[in-house]
Amino acid sequence: MKQLLILIGIFYILNGEINASANFQPSYFLLDEKFQIILQNEDILNSIEQKFKVFITYESTIAEKIDKSKAHSALEKKTITEALDHLLENTNYSYKKIRNDYFVIVEKSSTQNQHPKQDTSIVLYGQVTDEANAPLPGATVYIKETNEGTITDFDGKFSVKFKPNSKTLTVSYIGYKTYVTEIGAESFINIKLIPNAVNLEEIVVSGVAGKTSIKKLTVTVAKINASELNEAPASSAATSLQGKVAGVKITQAYGTPGSGANIRLRGSTSIIGDQAPLILVDGNIFESSLADINVDDIESIEIVKGAAAASLYGSKAGSGVILVSTNRGNQAKEGKSIIKIRNEFGSSSISKYVSLSEHHPYELAADYANYSTFTKYEGVRYDENGVIERGSRRLDIDHFADNEYGFIINNQEKFYTPGNYITNYISLANMSSKTNAFLSFENNKQSGILFSTNGYNRQNFRVNIDHRITEKLKISSSNLLISTSSDNPGSTNSFFDLLFLSPDVDLEQKNADGSLYKIKPDPWSIEENPLYPLYYREKTEEKTTLLSNAIVNYEPAEWINFDAKYTIEKQNKNWSTYSPRGYLYGGGSDIEGSLYKEEYSSNFQTFQTTVNINKVLKWITIKSKLSYLYEDKNYFDFSVTGRDFITAEIPQLNNTNAEKTSLNSYNGIIRAENLFGIIDLDIKDRYLFSALYRKDGSSLFGANERWNNYYRISGAYRISQDIKIKGVSELKVRAAYGTAGQRPGFSYQYETWNIVNGALQKSTLGNKDLKPSESEELELALDATFFEKINLQLSYSNTNTKDVFALAPLASHLGYPSQWKNVGTLSAWTYEASLGLKLIEKEKFTWNINFAFDRIRQKITKLNIPEYKTGPLNAFLIKEGETLGAIYGYKWLTSLKEMERQLQDGQTIDHYIRLILMDMLYKPALKVQYRKNLYYGTKTAMELPI
Repeated sequence: MKQLLILIGIFYILNGEINASANFQPSYFLLDEKFQIILQNEDILNSIEQKFKVFITYESTIAEKIDKSKAHSALEKKTITEALDHLLENTNYSYKKIRNDYFVIVEKSSTQNQHPKQDTSIVLYGQVTDEANAPLPGATVYIKETNEGTITDFDGKFSVKFKPNSKTLTVSYIGYKTYVTEIGAESFINIKLIPNAVNLEEIVVSGVAGKTSIKKLTVTVAKINASELNEAPASSAATSLQGKVAGVKITQAYGTPGSGANIRLRGSTSIIGDQAPLILVDGNIFESSLADINVDDIESIEIVKGAAAASLYGSKAGSGVILVSTNRGNQAKEGKSIIKIRNEFGSSSISKYVSLSEHHPYELAADYANYSTFTKYEGVRYDENGVIERGSRRLDIDHFADNEYGFIINNQEKFYTPGNYITNYISLANMSSKTNAFLSFENNKQSGILFSTNGYNRQNFRVNIDHRITEKLKISSSNLLISTSSDNPGSTNSFFDLLFLSPDVDLEQKNADGSLYKIKPDPWSIEENPLYPLYYREKTEEKTTLLSNAIVNYEPAEWINFDAKYTIEKQNKNWSTYSPRGYLYGGGSDIEGSLYKEEYSSNFQTFQTTVNINKVLKWITIKSKLSYLYEDKNYFDFSVTGRDFITAEIPQLNNTNAEKTSLNSYNGIIRAENLFGIIDLDIKDRYLFSALYRKDGSSLFGANERWNNYYRISGAYRISQDIKIKGVSELKVRAAYGTAGQRPGFSYQYETWNIVNGALQKSTLGNKDLKPSESEELELALDATFFEKINLQLSYSNTNTKDVFALAPLASHLGYPSQWKNVGTLSAWTYEASLGLKLIEKEKFTWNINFAFDRIRQKITKLNIPEYKTGPLNAFLIKEGETLGAIYGYKWLTSLKEMERQLQDGQTIDHYIRLILMDMLYKPALKVQYRKNLYYGTKTAMELPI
């Protein structure tokens, strides 16, 4: 312990130059007499502040001349005045009492007439608070005429020198209106700042060196506050972003409750693979789904769009960044608690059914209208119950699908059933002088709208704590436990089967064994009954996620602080699919049942240290940070499939045939090191510059390409600070150029093999030269505010993502069919506009309108491999010069009007129909050719002779 105290004392001695201007930070270090000799004089005054619960302001030169031998005796005094009288006895210093808890030490001669050649500077003391009288640390205070300034301390207090001819004091703080006042004769001033309601005053922390208002950004970062998120509560943080920010596309990839939403920021940055942005929760990399975070816990969401703004996050941020900040209890007043309870209940149903054809091209029996339980076709023999005994349908002579069914059943009503959802939420926010805490619990249940499917259930537990140990040392912790369970549909094919069954099919028919939902309800179709797998097969998923961190922040001086952060995210997922004994498949054959079990577990740890600097030098404000980040991820997965149950209705693996069991497993280790530095400059509150450099090394990069560099340079000019335009309160132009990237998949750089029937089979050839893809973005933008009520943002960006990944085919003599390569460049052009109108702002009523517009065009501008098709049914064409996402295939003609658009010039649909009828009547040999051409919608039929 003694060694630690000595080191602390030495640090303060060495740090004396740092505190040369003024010392506002009370100290909590009280050493015994044996170690008094190594204390600086500032620590004597800090110890007095600690004992008597007061604040003392003084010049550092004064502190150096105090007799340190009086420290112990001064601390033994009963009152603050006795302690100061004793400490300053027989010195040229005196003290002045500003308030009961605030004293100022000055030289005695400073209050007397000065020689003309001596320094005539005057010191002004004060405190800056918000509308609730809470101190505002970090506010900028400066004299307008000389640009001499400082930053308020933790208690919002300051001291600033000024000449007698200086008249104007300016105080600014992010998110508040700038305060300007004339300096009078007073030596102490209380300043209360008023929040600025204009959106451009919002504070952001993403992609910048430190807290920055939107009006001083040089890149595009959008922010959504809790008030906006809760205007229409969403089931998760992912869906809450829908329609709120230009350039952000939210699509629900799957219709099942709890399924994650796909988020795209300014289009795609890869041909294949993940397009999702990097997710940060309270500054921590979040590997889980954003869909698992409930909206009630969120304080704000920041969206970093494009590579230029996301450069700070390097090789994981090529698709942008979303930063979620959760509540921390500081919304409560000091010494008070806020309890929030929310219960929500609602119902859900499908908004629109798919329009299906209600006609067919088959010949009807002459008496089909006499039957109301089935459609009677010509050439088919039925029993008295409408069951087919023999025969087959035949096409009508014109082949047009214009014959009606005997009756229509809306089977979508049976497949999509109304469901409900419920949310129970409770939170506690508390704030004291040293500690603020936030605790919450959420229970969310969504039954969904699928037949015989229970849906999704989620419980979230959150504990966030910030505690200030001393005025210079603070610790924080964020903790989130997520538990989810999902009952998924028994088969994804059911959605397609539902649409391709004839509309007169009764899905509630029974099988031959008397079981419900006949597996083959349509005698004319190969599709299964969509209700059958949903009723009989069980598919479940359970997931548990723990996200926790601990942060230590040390602030040796008002302009510099150090962070050390450790984060851990543990995930465990379990999947199970149970098909009972006797389960039927499409052909009608039953099986002896099967059971599939899979478990995935991961442990993702990060450690980060950061130096943060925030310094005002006359007319320049400098914000900078230098950081090191280490990532370590371990994960494993194993799965087992057991077949043929020995005993029915016991879904256990040891109840299956061991000879038919299949096993699978894999595991991986991913490590990365990241170094980055950034500096932001604010010159005279109008010229803004930012520059950063980052170096990432990852085990996911090829062995020959382990490190990659990223950078950004950006600037902005606040025109409205120099040119006053009536009605324009803010006008800024900005430009940025930067890079960000995407990491390859785990196995991309290695040789991979498959085991088929017990034998090894080559799969992919390794690639030691595989690089991360890199997105380069140029962004130009304009930000404006009119009449303090209208916000306008316009931007244009051009992004070129080079070295995109693809699985390239290889020549057969290499022995491997394919290899992961950097194959080309993907380019995107984005135009964005957002307009916010604050129409009415009253105490009890507000009315805001926001408009968002974006236009994104993207193209494959370079491809080093032959063109190929990919995706479902090979519908997507990957080709140089082609639009990314272009789908190729045949389109079904659903009307004669659509068919008419395919005819040659001068032809009409009436002429075409006449040709077909004539051909059907007089040229039977050409029926097959016409049928083929009509199916593909070609014009060839027009060229056939009549």
